[in-house]
Amino acid sequence: MRQCPNCGIQYSDDGSFCSSCGSPLSMIPAAPKKVSSNLPMIILSCVVGFFLLSALVIVLIIAIPNFYEAKLRSQQKRAVSELKTISIAVQAYYMDKKYYPVYKNPGSSGWHNISVRSMEGGDFTPDYLLAAPSADPWKNQYIYGFTNDGQNFFLACGGADGLKDNFSIPTEPTITHCFNDDIVLINGEFIQYPEGKQKNCHGSK
Repeated sequence: MRQCPNCGIQYSDDGSFCSSCGSPLSMIPAAPKKVSSNLPMIILSCVVGFFLLSALVIVLIIAIPNFYEAKLRSQQKRAVSELKTISIAVQAYYMDKKYYPVYKNPGSSGWHNISVRSMEGGDFTPDYLLAAPSADPWKNQYIYGFTNDGQNFFLACGGADGLKDNFSIPTEPTITHCFNDDIVLINGEFIQYPEGKQKNCHGSK
């Protein structure tokens, strides 16, 4: 569009001179385009994203150990419950037969240990225990110990890290506070058992 620089009249045709005053026509300068910048929004998005990612990392750092400890706590409670169930069955066996389950060829006097899984069959399961647990909550074996005369028994679980080769029966009641500690029951009574707040200890045995 052209505009007369003298009288200001605008023309849309291609004429070269103003029909009103005869002055040469000029093009009306186009308004400059506004250039929108997204830079502030990009910077804001990066800052928000950084803080969100940092918050997520902090949440994971806190949540993962808590989840692991909650799992260990649940496994420990399950182990205590299963030991009680097996013990009740062993004591019921004693009530009927006047001796605890004794297995073939126990060898010398003293304690003899077998896995609870080995008690499957015979006259103990399923008459007194529907089925012997295949493993404890940490995929290790529960241990059943007995004396030749069938008048004493113990049950043991090695905790989160399993029973050690040098496992020995506690001689006095012991309260434990580590998930790795053994849980031991003798003649129907816990002699080593967890109580109170537990923690994930390494090398506690």
